[in-house]
Amino acid sequence: MSFRAGRRGAAAAALLAVSLSWPVSAVATTEDETPAAPDRWTSFNDIACPPQSPDDEEPPEGRLSSYVLGLPSAHELSTGEGVRIGLLDSGINTSHVTLENANIDEGVDLTDSDDATDDEFGSGTTYASFLVGSSDGQYPVHGVAPEATLVPIKIIDQVPENMSQQYVADMADKLTEGINWAVDNDIDIAVTALALPTGSPELEEAVREAEEAGVLIIAPGGELTRNEDEDEASLRFPAAYESVLSVTAVTSAGGSVQGMLGADTIDIAAPGQNIPGASNASSSATCVVGKAYPSSLNASINAAGVAALVISAHPDETPAQIAHRLETTAIRPGADRRTSSTSWGIINPSGAIAFIDDGTAHGPVSPAHGEQPEPEFIGREPIAVEPDPQRMTKPMTWIGLAGGGALALALLLGAAGLWRGRNDSSDNEK
Repeated sequence: MSFRAGRRGAAAAALLAVSLSWPVSAVATTEDETPAAPDRWTSFNDIACPPQSPDDEEPPEGRLSSYVLGLPSAHELSTGEGVRIGLLDSGINTSHVTLENANIDEGVDLTDSDDATDDEFGSGTTYASFLVGSSDGQYPVHGVAPEATLVPIKIIDQVPENMSQQYVADMADKLTEGINWAVDNDIDIAVTALALPTGSPELEEAVREAEEAGVLIIAPGGELTRNEDEDEASLRFPAAYESVLSVTAVTSAGGSVQGMLGADTIDIAAPGQNIPGASNASSSATCVVGKAYPSSLNASINAAGVAALVISAHPDETPAQIAHRLETTAIRPGADRRTSSTSWGIINPSGAIAFIDDGTAHGPVSPAHGEQPEPEFIGREPIAVEPDPQRMTKPMTWIGLAGGGALALALLLGAAGLWRGRNDSSDNEK
């Protein structure tokens, strides 16, 4: 994979809540919905299947994420073959039924547990099923990039009782170590579900080196905590770093979500709700994840799968060019319009794969072409015509003249007919 790059800028710094296990106020809404609930937790617990609400008793409302993404059409163009995705999470249980036919490499364990295929927590296995899993059933699992190769990079083995500064610092160190390992092991995409309140110089340097090595890093933009005001909210890491593709979530109807961080470092939106995947209840259990609330953690995993489809179809492009495809073709209200809720818009797999970058597309600046000047006018200049103040009276004059002429002609023809009739009568009398 010939991935080398440089991407557009974004601000970074400061602290805020972790998208691990801190309380947030996040209300999922669409134009047709009322707020679903005032408070929730943005944590790894979002991926669990609540035993009190199994899918057959409490089915998901709205569309499944695979249909929001348009995967059937996208898979006609690309399936992710040849792309290596490094999943920086809690490992992967490769014996889970949804992963029986998946391409999963050995990976690496950077924690104190046994190995990268030992997933006691369960989040990594669930995310793996989002990316490369498959299953039958009422709510079948459809991996976004089913033929990509998934590589577990285990950096999490437990969730602490509280988010101390020391724990956040330790997680930043583990993330740094995982990204460095990805650079050294031919990874094309490194995706994490971490959204830390602070980064570190070492993490920033690891991200920079990953960019230079051609590794596209994808991370969640994060959610607001209960005590945060959106206008004063700080950033999340590693999403806030310049070359990281930062992802926010939309609902199963494609609507924006109140409570998501709306920083200008957010790049794109992806479905974060109603995602069928592996359950950590057992190696044969599945569930629909995020039925109640969208999560930017889930959205970042979906975005990584889409990026794998695009890279597989365009293996010689840089991470910057892949990100440009995703952002430029995203579905949004206006071509040049970037919003605080979904940034450049909702990710569009088929559009990103088919996109031809000739430098003329509206939206983010092309890394291959840069800012484009206004096109020159080609052809003859239009003839300037002075306005005629009598333009409204002239047509009426002509209509009047034409009408008068027609009436005169009718009278003449009538008179000629009468005269001819009299002559005919005179001839008959003779």
